[in-house]
Amino acid sequence: MGFCIGPIAFLYVRTVLNHDLRLRKSDLYFFIPALLYLLSRLPFIIEPANQKQRWIEAALSDHTRIALEPEGLLPPGYSAILRIVTGIIFLYFQIRLLLNWNQRINSLPANQTVHPSNSERFQWLVTLTSILSLGFVAVFIQTLFHINHIATENLIVATIALTILTISVYLLAKPKILYGMSGWIALEPKSSIQIHEAKPLNLTIAQRDAFMEKINQWKKNDKGFINQGFTLRAMSDQLSIPAYQLSALINQEFDQSFNDFINDLRIDHFLEQTKVDPKIGTFTVQSLGESVGFRSRTSFIAALKKRTGKTPSEILKSQQSNPS
Repeated sequence: MGFCIGPIAFLYVRTVLNHDLRLRKSDLYFFIPALLYLLSRLPFIIEPANQKQRWIEAALSDHTRIALEPEGLLPPGYSAILRIVTGIIFLYFQIRLLLNWNQRINSLPANQTVHPSNSERFQWLVTLTSILSLGFVAVFIQTLFHINHIATENLIVATIALTILTISVYLLAKPKILYGMSGWIALEPKSSIQIHEAKPLNLTIAQRDAFMEKINQWKKNDKGFINQGFTLRAMSDQLSIPAYQLSALINQEFDQSFNDFINDLRIDHFLEQTKVDPKIGTFTVQSLGESVGFRSRTSFIAALKKRTGKTPSEILKSQQSNPS
């Protein structure tokens, strides 16, 4: 797993910043070091259990053996060095991505603005990269100077724990950071990914505008979302937009998950019906929810309160008091 941390972190940051909607085939090359390391460990993997036990007991009695990893095909100590070098290389390119994105934003013309939520998402990427950097520095120092003091080992464990804690807190407080950058920067970078006709990895601004026009027209003219169990695939088929691109567009342009996006459309439809249907107050809350696509009374009330802060009864009473 140590060989995979750098590539995975780099790919995550690149995906968020560049609006990459799919990984490239060439990205598989990033995991060649991990595969080679696994192959170098095959002799240890296929050894009998009693021989593995002796290796483990020897490592526990002499902690220097843990870092040296003498049980693989590589010379002792090489695995740890290659793991750190691989991580630092990917960390370098990850930091370059962040710096380049920040430079692009700062160089935008005065009449172009960045979506407000992008600042906190960019800060999240910076925080994640900083924590990973701290972890690599701690491991680098321990490996380079063969420090096996308990304090150093505790620092590494603490860094891992801090990473997990930070990610958990961030996701709990701001779950939308996983949606990627909202909006599209009106600037085509020279290093942008080539667009392949069969399976585009990302969208040009022109493609984004065309897809958004489709979505906005669909919102006005199609009420398929009031069907219970309406799915991303169904919407994708109706609009002739690949599901993975449609999902990313909704995340980035509307700053919502697909479910929240559809629920908002259903609530909008309900609110419109309260203005034009004089008999709407005679229906039960369950019936009202089902009529706009909700499966249950509870989910309908929750979505309505999330959107308006009011219950269906309060909405209907307000409409009766102030008919338009």
